[in-house]
Amino acid sequence: MFSINLRLGILGLLASTVGGPAYCHTEIQSSTSRRTPVEVTPSLIRASTLSGREEDGRVEQIAFRLAVAGRMRCADLTPNLGLVLQHLSQFELVDRPGMIASQSLDHGPGVIVVVPDSPAAAAGICPGDILVAVDGHALPPETALSASFDAAHAHARTDAVQDLLEKTGTRRFPITLLRKDGVTVTDVTPCPLAHRMPTLHAQTSAMPMPTDAMFS
Repeated sequence: MFSINLRLGILGLLASTVGGPAYCHTEIQSSTSRRTPVEVTPSLIRASTLSGREEDGRVEQIAFRLAVAGRMRCADLTPNLGLVLQHLSQFELVDRPGMIASQSLDHGPGVIVVVPDSPAAAAGICPGDILVAVDGHALPPETALSASFDAAHAHARTDAVQDLLEKTGTRRFPITLLRKDGVTVTDVTPCPLAHRMPTLHAQTSAMPMPTDAMFS
C-alpha cells in the first residue's frame, strides 16, 4: 500500500502541471448545442474534514482540482459532488461500536471530507453529516454488522451507494442528511468532471479501504 505522503506527492506533482482556469458545466449538453462554461478556480481554502482526516482532505482536494482541470479534455465524465464518504462496513468489527456512538454510521455513510467550492459545499453539506436518502430514495441499509470485516462486502456497500448517486446524473436533486440536531434536506447539483479512480484514504482503523465519494 502506498503511504499517504507518497500519494500526496504524486497528486501534488500532477496538480502542479495544471495551468490556467478549469471549467465545470452544471449540466451535460449535446455536442450540437452551445455550451457556456462556468469558470472554476481552485480554492486556496483547505477542505473541511472530520478531526484526524486532514490528510484525506488534502488528497481529495488535489484529486478534485485535477478532475476539474481535465473536464474539457476528457470525454468520460462522471457527476461529482466533491465529498468523501465512509461506511461502517469499512471498519473492523471491534471499531464499529465506537463509530456508531460517535458518528452514527449505523444510519448511513458519513461525510468525512467536503472540498471547498464544490457542489457539496455549495449545498451546505458538512463533515459529520450522515446520508440517509438520495433523490427521495433511502440508501440501502448496512447488513451483517456483527460479521467480521470482509473486503468484498465493504466494496459492494460502497458501490451500491455510488450507483445510487450516479443515477441522478447532473440534475439538481435532494439529499436527506442526518445531523445531531435532526434530519435536514438540501438540494445539490453535481458537476460533471473528468473520470478518476477512487481516492485511497488512510483509515484510522486497521483496514485501509478507499471510498470516493465522488462522488465522491
